Amino acid sequence: MSIARKIGEGILILSTREVILTFLGFLTTIILIRFLGLFDFGLVTLTLATVEIAILFLDLDVGRVITTDMSKELGDKRFGRAKSLLKRYAQFEILMGFILLIVVFFSSEFVGGIYNEKIASLIRIAAFILFFTGIKNIFSVVFRSHLEFKYISFMNIIESSFRLCFVALALLIMGGGVVEAMIAYPLSMFLSIIISFPLLMRTTKYLKNVETAREGLFFNTLKTHGKWVMSSVPVKRIANNITPWILEFLLGVKSVAIFGVANKTYNFFGIFLRSIESTLLPITPKKIVNLQIVNKILSRSVKYSLWIHIPLIILLWIFAPFIIITIFTESYFASIEIFRILIFIFIIHSFGFIIRPLFYALKAQKYLFYIYLIFLILIVSTEFLIVSAMGLSGVAFALLLSELISLFLAYYIAWKIKPDFKIKIKSFLKIDNFDKKIFRKITRLER
Repeated sequence: MSIARKIGEGILILSTREVILTFLGFLTTIILIRFLGLFDFGLVTLTLATVEIAILFLDLDVGRVITTDMSKELGDKRFGRAKSLLKRYAQFEILMGFILLIVVFFSSEFVGGIYNEKIASLIRIAAFILFFTGIKNIFSVVFRSHLEFKYISFMNIIESSFRLCFVALALLIMGGGVVEAMIAYPLSMFLSIIISFPLLMRTTKYLKNVETAREGLFFNTLKTHGKWVMSSVPVKRIANNITPWILEFLLGVKSVAIFGVANKTYNFFGIFLRSIESTLLPITPKKIVNLQIVNKILSRSVKYSLWIHIPLIILLWIFAPFIIITIFTESYFASIEIFRILIFIFIIHSFGFIIRPLFYALKAQKYLFYIYLIFLILIVSTEFLIVSAMGLSGVAFALLLSELISLFLAYYIAWKIKPDFKIKIKSFLKIDNFDKKIFRKITRLER
């Protein structure tokens, strides 16, 4: 299959997946809020937040590194090396998942002693999420490195569908409570793994008789560039989640809710960008030996993203009041102004989403760590300064400024690493023969 067709297929599949998952998650949240009540829903939120923190130690984004390296090895037809990376990663994830399950499960008694027994019960149930997440990470690496976007999308959708059904069954039909609702999370993950297992076997069948390379590739990968990914993940997560805490400190809880509505609405319409990045991450390493092809892939990706998001920004600016008031009621009218500023970040991200796939392909993850660290410093400093001066709307300007500075820094570093790396901005304003050819290949049914 041609690279243009594969990118187009990946974007379409992952975009569709994001829409479906967002819808299913929204329905699940509505049921939990309506039938659990404020206190019990708060316990669920607190429990899942605890699991999210623990998941940080499960993988530390090493899976993305292995996906990138496996993609490169498969592209070079070095199947023994690819098998070695997959085998060691699978062992690593299963071991870490089991350790975290035990630690979290038995530490629930300590948490229960501080708060109450109900949350201890929820944490014990949620501990199994950690083990199943490790298994899912293995599936994800296999499917992404083989560009089987439809398989990973199927697995995620099956899981979210089961979760919605089990939550509805527990609360609406059986009249259960928060414990029964929490069981839906690990149970849905387990069933999605079982159902997707034949797809895993089908994808890796050709590796069965391939001799595993004995070069210690997995640990060499961690030593060379995986360590920077593991360092980057905590910094990136803090940067992505620190804004609500800053707002709570400066303006109070109400401001957090208002910003949250604007930010969640913005994130929903960012589906396309996330899908392109996920598609490019395994594809770029396979073509990195030919920088001219990489430049063309990344330039076209930026170009098409701008073509989509500039009209989207105009429409969202016009219809922002209708979208937010209709979905979230007039109580969140103040979110409209923040949302109207945040949507301009789409332009910045249209240029920026290609940076991570490029740096991963170049094995330059340490520079991503520096960029994330500087972004975190920018977020904290600009939000304290601008929000203190302008009030709540200042948070959007602070995010916009931080993203813009980080973008310039990322491109500067990329050009220093690879002087031949080029994004042809002039080409964004015209439709050339290559564009027409790509559109035909994406829409054509045959290979």
